[in-house]
Amino acid sequence: MSSIEARVKRRCETEHAETIERIGHCADATASMWPESVDGDRYTTDRNSVSSQLTTVFDRAGVRTALVSVLTDLCTHIGEPLPAQPVSAPPYVVISTTGPMVRATLPSGRLVVQFMIFEIDRSTADQLRIVRKVNSGCSVSVTHILN
Repeated sequence: MSSIEARVKRRCETEHAETIERIGHCADATASMWPESVDGDRYTTDRNSVSSQLTTVFDRAGVRTALVSVLTDLCTHIGEPLPAQPVSAPPYVVISTTGPMVRATLPSGRLVVQFMIFEIDRSTADQLRIVRKVNSGCSVSVTHILN
């Protein structure tokens, strides 16, 4: 992990803990509609509906708007403020199958912050499962790709 990635991750986890917690709660709410496995995890095989379900829950909770503020703060924190005001939609805020991500193109390179809330289970050959582990919260992953 580069020093910029470490700084962004630390800043995100300390200054934006409330948003991270809210993302985890939204994941729990989304997964509560899914079947439960014997170990208590929730899962779905309908990967196409995950991002639309998440988007609906995030919008109700104000998460996508909060993620714009998170992105702006993280870029300013590393000394590379965004040249324009980001919006709560692509390319700045993206809702993927594993969770939301924020991204920005900066003078030093591409910054991507992923908020991981679901896992992809490929253990069965015939069916991919999106899994929400019991008590899994939300983990933060940062990638900074240099120009």
